[in-house]
Amino acid sequence: MAGGTSIWISSEAKTDPKAIFNLRLLYLLVAVAWGGSFYGFDTGNIGGILTLPSFKNAFGLNDVSQEEQDNRKVCFLVCPKYPELS
Repeated sequence: MAGGTSIWISSEAKTDPKAIFNLRLLYLLVAVAWGGSFYGFDTGNIGGILTLPSFKNAFGLNDVSQEEQDNRKVCFLVCPKYPELS
């Protein structure tokens, strides 16, 4: 049966060794949660910024086809890190 149970209330969790619930596990859970939050925030911001008229004017995306715009959007994300690809 999937999900939705609490490790503090579940009768199965009461038989688990207490050593597996430690600060390492807590650190891992917090890091994964923050990572997911940052990924979502970053995706939302980039998607919104790429549709702004000021961004399109600054980078010359107004006068090109949709396919060329998509190719350039990927380059804005990749080329600063890997200039040999541009």
